[in-house]
Amino acid sequence: AIIGVKQGDLLGPILFTFFMAAVMETWRATSSYELPTFRSRPDFQMTGRRSTARGDEFTIGDSEYADDTGMPFCSRRDLDEQTPRVSAHFGRWGMEVHEGTLDPSGNVEKESKSEVLFCSAPLHTYTNASTFDGADLSHVMLPRSRFIRIVSEFPYLGDMMARDGSDGCAVDSRIAAAGKAFGALRKCVFSSTSVNFAAKRAVFESIILSILLYGCEGWSLTERHRQQLRVFHTQCLRAMCRVTRKHTWDHHISTQELGQRLGIETIDTYITRRQLRWGGHVRRMDYDRRLPRRMLSSWIAHPRPRGAPKMTYGRSFCKALKQFHIDHE
Repeated sequence: AIIGVKQGDLLGPILFTFFMAAVMETWRATSSYELPTFRSRPDFQMTGRRSTARGDEFTIGDSEYADDTGMPFCSRRDLDEQTPRVSAHFGRWGMEVHEGTLDPSGNVEKESKSEVLFCSAPLHTYTNASTFDGADLSHVMLPRSRFIRIVSEFPYLGDMMARDGSDGCAVDSRIAAAGKAFGALRKCVFSSTSVNFAAKRAVFESIILSILLYGCEGWSLTERHRQQLRVFHTQCLRAMCRVTRKHTWDHHISTQELGQRLGIETIDTYITRRQLRWGGHVRRMDYDRRLPRRMLSSWIAHPRPRGAPKMTYGRSFCKALKQFHIDHE
């Protein structure tokens, strides 16, 4: 074959990385539109920063992983103007943006795999929150009866992103996926009397928890989200110990006791360990060369809207540090 890279070729991923770098470098060199601007400092202050504080300003124009590309646009006008150009640019490099198509009568013939996530401001800042003050959320129309739809939730690299910036949809999707995996193995492993607790724990930690907590390193978890994960975790513990909820009530068996039988820790402990492991990895990155390190202590030069502050990644990470008694000052 003369198209693509050979399956199993060790050079394939490396060559494709160079190829995508060339695609995006030429895009950046030939495009000019407003990009989201952030400020950062080479410290580790993740909460309580004043929006007017001085720092190193930088912009983010795109994010790539293999052939998955994310591109932020600051306005509907930029979105409408640049989306056809993005499609044409990738086409010149032999790449195809997965767009939807409309039939002659205007009905959807094929859905678009590529999607646009509209990120809203806090709802209380709108005069009419139901319409986001008249924001245009119609399809982005492209030449040849093609379109890209605008969504409120967007799956990206195995995780979920929501319009309001919360991680509720990510938690829900992870619980659903982990529940399916647990159900598939329940009869033959988790509820089986011929499988000992050590084996159940090994399978649960390596498969179920890996599915459940995928992407949790970047979650901003509220107490409601944590409680959802705790409930699922407790249900799994009861199933592995072959006890019902009524049995635990009648015999006063606590979730902690079930975990001790299996040698499984609390779900909060597993989450915190993953968050701290990832945080330590990013903390050791070079501030001047690595974007994740800059984003770790970044903020935007815009005052926070009135009202109770939402849970942020910085607050969630500081909570993880506090749980393990690590000084974050």
